[in-house]
Amino acid sequence: MPGIIKSQGGSASDGTNRPVFNFEDLTSQARRALAEIRGEAEQTIRAAQSEAAAIRDAAKNEGLAAAQKTAREAANKEVEQRLSTVMTSLEKAAQQLNAQRDEWLARWEQQAVVLAIRIAEKLVRRELAADPGLPLGWIRETLELIGQQEQVTIEVAAADHVTLGPKIEQLQQSLHRIGNTRVTIVNSLRPGDCRILTRDSEFDHRIDTMLRRLEEELT
Repeated sequence: MPGIIKSQGGSASDGTNRPVFNFEDLTSQARRALAEIRGEAEQTIRAAQSEAAAIRDAAKNEGLAAAQKTAREAANKEVEQRLSTVMTSLEKAAQQLNAQRDEWLARWEQQAVVLAIRIAEKLVRRELAADPGLPLGWIRETLELIGQQEQVTIEVAAADHVTLGPKIEQLQQSLHRIGNTRVTIVNSLRPGDCRILTRDSEFDHRIDTMLRRLEEELT
């Protein structure tokens, strides 16, 4: 800081040179010093404000990031829980649908089999009405299968005895059977039904029995 006592070139009364006090210089120097101090203070304040703002922004960003992270984690957890609930519900629904589908298919197949058996019975009855000698083919196949037997009994319905009896005798002769073959009437048999009995076996050619076997094969 410059000196505040300045010589003005004047002389004292005793003839010696003395410095003269200059108030204006003192004021100027004080103002400059105050300005320098004020400038330094403002710079310090601005630096502090900038640092505080930076700290505040950093804290804000860190807090925001932490909040966002927490929110994301909470959202992800909630989404996972909801997805787990939805997947469980979907799995249960799929199991129920599969069970209902299997039940429906089983019921449909059973109904289809019943319908097929009814249709088959109608067709067989129609064929028997058109050709009463149809059971003769079943009898021939059975006699060829069993070969020579000591005794064979062929049971037929009363309505078929008149038409099938003579033809069975002709069939026996054509097969060169040596054993005794009897044709008997069974009142419980319906037209078209027949049974062939040997000492050890029974061949059931009743229409209902054959249809029942067919149903068992289809189910």
